[in-house]
Amino acid sequence: MSEIKHPTISLPLYKHITAISLNEIIDIIIGKTQKDIFQYYNVIDIDLTKSYCKRFFYHNFIKQICDIYIKQKEIFTLVFYYNEDKDHFTSKEIEKVIKLINKHLPICIYTGKVKFRNIKESSTSGEIIEECEKIKVFTDKKNNKDYSFKNITSISKKYGLNFLSERYFSDLNIKYGLIR
Repeated sequence: MSEIKHPTISLPLYKHITAISLNEIIDIIIGKTQKDIFQYYNVIDIDLTKSYCKRFFYHNFIKQICDIYIKQKEIFTLVFYYNEDKDHFTSKEIEKVIKLINKHLPICIYTGKVKFRNIKESSTSGEIIEECEKIKVFTDKKNNKDYSFKNITSISKKYGLNFLSERYFSDLNIKYGLIR
């Protein structure tokens, strides 16, 4: 059985692709960010215009996603499915982190318009099949890229993400090699 404890689904038509609901993981990330900001700065609210808040948010976001990816025990293509939520107070920063991860890491984060629970409940509707096909094309493009982790070092320095060590990315790269 898989180590993943978040809402997941094997995509209809593509059982080798497993999707995880990123929206629910974001709630965990925001909770951890609030705890860190309160612990270190004694501030309750997250204000992502402040650099220290942004640093904690990016740290928790990337770490949480990478940890889930590394800890999966089964060998399948893993996609984090994000359903756009323009009303969420962190939506702009979430979109920035998703672009950053998709560009520099071998982790797939797909942004879709269909709610995750709809994919889970209704696998035969045309809208769901079309969304699954888009996810498949997205993962195929992503899996055909070669990743070197040279660029991520500059990002880790820029945002003060000290946990992003060479060893950490070595583990991530090994897992990517197994899945690919």
